[in-house]
Amino acid sequence: MWSWLGALLEAVSGIIPVPVLVRSNQHGVYFRGGNAPKLTPKRALVYLPLLEQIHILPAHEYSADPVEQTLTFLDGQEITIWTDCLYRIDDPVKLMASCDDNYEAIINYLVSASVSSVASGREYGDETLDSVSEAIQDELAPRLAFRGIHLIECQIVRYSKSRTLNHTGISLG
Repeated sequence: MWSWLGALLEAVSGIIPVPVLVRSNQHGVYFRGGNAPKLTPKRALVYLPLLEQIHILPAHEYSADPVEQTLTFLDGQEITIWTDCLYRIDDPVKLMASCDDNYEAIINYLVSASVSSVASGREYGDETLDSVSEAIQDELAPRLAFRGIHLIECQIVRYSKSRTLNHTGISLG
């Protein structure tokens, strides 16, 4: 019965100016209509949500959430590893043009894909953790650079041997 009121308030909220503050340790990326995104100045800004968007990103080194995954090496050994990455956004316009608001999920996906790529071509006993971490870093750096992100460091912070058990769901009764 009152749904029209919610729709009216939502429509009106798009034309009300919204203040935003871009601090000195942040990047602001400004989108307006079909125009190319631009870097905003580091100050207080006002924008209209109906016509414009401003995305705020960190300008300092930033650590992604540790990525946990179970990998199977060439020799069949299963290892669960946790990978932690330190990065810096060098080109925020390029990053926001190549992905949505959820750039952290894309970074975690790229870390997972790089780790899987490195592990799938190796045997478990052949490598040390340092050499695997370096190989992951070599694989990941160009993928992130393509999106305007500089990889500072990527390390395996924890690992453990694991085993996968499959339950077939057979009924016994």
